[in-house]
Amino acid sequence: MESLAQTLPTLEEKQNQLADEIEEKRATLDAIDSNRIARLVEYFSDYVCYLVAALLPEDAAALDDEYECVTEI
Repeated sequence: MESLAQTLPTLEEKQNQLADEIEEKRATLDAIDSNRIARLVEYFSDYVCYLVAALLPEDAAALDDEYECVTEI
């Protein structure tokens, strides 16, 4: 009979699995064009007081001028 410790994934295996899942989702997000990003920002801004989004300059350019942009920290 296998022990419970032998059947459970190790922490490193779980971390690798999560990293792979994040990479897959990141690749999907990279496929969103600037106009869709702008529409997402507009949609979420209707429901929150503050919205922070880290965008590439070309994606930020698609946003309306009503949004305050931080270009340096």
